[in-house]
Amino acid sequence: MAAQDQNNFLSQTLKDLEMVNQLAGDLVKSWKTGDSDRLNDLLSKSFKDYPGLHDRLLIQRNKKWIKEIEGAMGKNENTLFVVGAGHLVGPESVVDLLQKKGYPVKQQ
Repeated sequence: MAAQDQNNFLSQTLKDLEMVNQLAGDLVKSWKTGDSDRLNDLLSKSFKDYPGLHDRLLIQRNKKWIKEIEGAMGKNENTLFVVGAGHLVGPESVVDLLQKKGYPVKQQ
C-alpha cells in the first residue's frame, strides 16, 4: 500500500475499534436475524470517510473472489470459502456479484 493508503487504513481501523463496543450488539442481532441491509449499514460506517479503502479492501477483493468461486463451482468437489461478513452484504458484495451473474444465492 502507498503511504497515504496505510495511514487511511490505520485511521479506519481505529475508527472501527471506537465503534465496536457501541455496535457489537446490533451487529450480532443483524447477523442472527438475517438483516443484511442493517448489517451492511453498520459495517460500512467506518469506511464512510475512506471510499478508496472500501473499494480496495472489499469491492476489488470481492471481484477477484468471484473468479475463484466460479472456478470451484465448476469442479465436482466440496469447497469452503471463508470471508468476513462485510464481503457478503451490500452492493458489489460477493452475494450481489454472484446474483448479477445469474447464480441463485439463498440466505439461510
